[in-house]
Amino acid sequence: MDDDPVAFQKLATDAGWGDGLPLVPPTEERVREYLVASGRFPDECVAELPPRNGRCTVEKVAVNA
Repeated sequence: MDDDPVAFQKLATDAGWGDGLPLVPPTEERVREYLVASGRFPDECVAELPPRNGRCTVEKVAVNA
């Protein structure tokens, strides 16, 4: 998928992703910018998510932001 937000929104809507709010593709550049702005290490665990105690890292938060 390229960086075209309109194409990504259509792909996401057609796939049933999201809650109706606009979605932005998580490009490597955007994720990197979020990580730098956080001032934290990408692999730092910020939470463990039930039910299987999955590691939620700063990088995973940035990808899903």
